[in-house]
Amino acid sequence: LHRVDRRQRQMCIRDRENTGTITLNNGTLQVVLQSTGHLSVSYSNPIFVDAGGGLITARFPQGSSRQKFTFSGSITGSGPLRLRSDGQAFNEGSGIRLSGNNAGYTGAAQIVYTWTAPQFTSAQPLNVVWFNSSAAMLSNAASVTVRDGGILGVRYSATDGDLANVVAGPRGGIGAEAGSGSLNNVSNPMNYVGPGGFLLLDYYSSTVDVYGDSSPLALNNNAVRMQGRNAASATKTETVGDMTIAGGSFVLLASTSNTSGVRIRAANLATPSAGSSLLIEYGGAGFGNATQNCTIIVDGSKPSAVNGMITPAIQAYRGGNFRGFFVTWDDSNRMIPAMATSTDINAAGANDIVDSGNATLTSSKTIHALLLGGTLNVGIGNTLTLGSGGLIMSSNTINNGTIDFGSTPGVVGA
Repeated sequence: LHRVDRRQRQMCIRDRENTGTITLNNGTLQVVLQSTGHLSVSYSNPIFVDAGGGLITARFPQGSSRQKFTFSGSITGSGPLRLRSDGQAFNEGSGIRLSGNNAGYTGAAQIVYTWTAPQFTSAQPLNVVWFNSSAAMLSNAASVTVRDGGILGVRYSATDGDLANVVAGPRGGIGAEAGSGSLNNVSNPMNYVGPGGFLLLDYYSSTVDVYGDSSPLALNNNAVRMQGRNAASATKTETVGDMTIAGGSFVLLASTSNTSGVRIRAANLATPSAGSSLLIEYGGAGFGNATQNCTIIVDGSKPSAVNGMITPAIQAYRGGNFRGFFVTWDDSNRMIPAMATSTDINAAGANDIVDSGNATLTSSKTIHALLLGGTLNVGIGNTLTLGSGGLIMSSNTINNGTIDFGSTPGVVGA
């Protein structure tokens, strides 16, 4: 166990008793970083993983930023190995970095964290083990399983061959750091994102592309996080191939300032099938078609707008306790907020998107969709029909009566 305090901004550590190979046999190599500031620590002893296996882990404190633990020694052996970046490390290549030649390791490896359920929220830190080169990849391992919140990150231009033994387990993911790495030469990066896992595209240090322009972006009960740049930087747009949505999927457009958004530009976007949905969370740069805004752009086929909004299976929100909104397209194929057409639920018609505060329905009626900003009393014996199936409640309450989603699947943004 090695501890590094706030006075040590950069440090190279070696085992005090052994300057040669360290054997892990049912053992752990752990580095604990105690400062929340920028910190870089390196470790160079070779490690042999014996039959009992081992864990290599670095713990980053809550609130930390740009902290790195670089392991430059080689990893060999055939015992089971776990790699865990444990804590808040999610920009500028933060986390564990492997830079040695690890071709001599032949066991079964896992890149893990501690998730037992999906954590689709901007508040959840991502836990990345970065590989600085193809040689650092555990290319001869029996398997490299990424799961439970762990992310395999690349800081070089990875290929399908480099990932041949990588298995996407539940809640496991993959990522790339712009400026040093990319997934441009990986035919389908989402193959390495398991259910409940993240694809991390990190643009903190650069705005160069990290995802192939024709590579599909197929979300299936998993998530994409685009990590934007700092306040002095421009908006970043990443071009991808066809985008599809299955299950409950999530896109986080994590701009880090009010002036530099992040955007996905897809060739086509298929309408989600019944039971599938996409929630989009965006950062401080806002959502829409202004120069700095976060958005999704679709150049080809996409869900059509009806009564001023596309399918309610795609919704966006600011994060936290902010109420979400339905979306539509502008004339340049950019996704923008759908505007409410009425604020009076009793006066609204069947084609209206209603933005209602506290209200009592005086009789049964049909509207297109409802944004609820207060308590709605439907009334005993009354039925409110939502023609599109769209309802965004934002923790508000509906009392009495019946909500009918008609012939369409109901989609509720709670």
